[in-house]
Amino acid sequence: MIVSDAKKNSAVFPPRFFYWLNPGEFEQAKARLKREKKRIMPINGIACKVMHPLVELGCVMPDVWDQKCQRQGAWYRTSSKNGKILLVSLNVPEFLKESLSGIISLSSFMPSAPPDIKAALTLSHQTEYTSREPVGWRKISHRERRYWKKLLLRFGETKSLDEMIELHSANHANFISPRLYFREQGKIVPYSLGKTKHVCSACIELFNILGEDFDKKYVMPCPGFVLFAQYEPDRYLEVLSGRDGI
Repeated sequence: MIVSDAKKNSAVFPPRFFYWLNPGEFEQAKARLKREKKRIMPINGIACKVMHPLVELGCVMPDVWDQKCQRQGAWYRTSSKNGKILLVSLNVPEFLKESLSGIISLSSFMPSAPPDIKAALTLSHQTEYTSREPVGWRKISHRERRYWKKLLLRFGETKSLDEMIELHSANHANFISPRLYFREQGKIVPYSLGKTKHVCSACIELFNILGEDFDKKYVMPCPGFVLFAQYEPDRYLEVLSGRDGI
């Protein structure tokens, strides 16, 4: 069973370092890594595969965000990362230290109380969010509805994707203008709302497409991330932005 494998793999989940590079920077990094006999694995289809335990050094090219998760990829295409290449590594190449975008690692974080889901739904109606929501985010195809029906049932959720879209939107909204967060040393630390089955496109927060202004955030993996990255459901990941934590 995939979820069981995910629990086993997450027990040894090492930190991942990620970088957003423009094409020129990526080609230079690729050449340098090749000289160091390090091969970059290109990821196809789904961006979160770059976090699979078997991928030590991987890249997500811009066109990947147009593939399997095209609707969700609209967040990438309307962000400051559009056109950039995502490089994810188990190690920090010395020559890329100054280019580090963030670090993703396991976390034992849990909110002190379960989020008020009803209250959270109002987040997707705030102007700060609606002005950022990309065109196409709510355009769900029949094929995607069928896929999500099976996916959600696998995680014990009987609601349809159409019923869940507001909660998915609220999750993203909480990393644009947080309403649910805690403070650490005076700084806001936002977190995902609900369990894995309540989240869509966690990669958007994990890779700082949203939420890059926060030094730290806690991101719940979505069902796709659990399946394709072989990660444990309902367990938060910590994201440190920039060079924090090195």
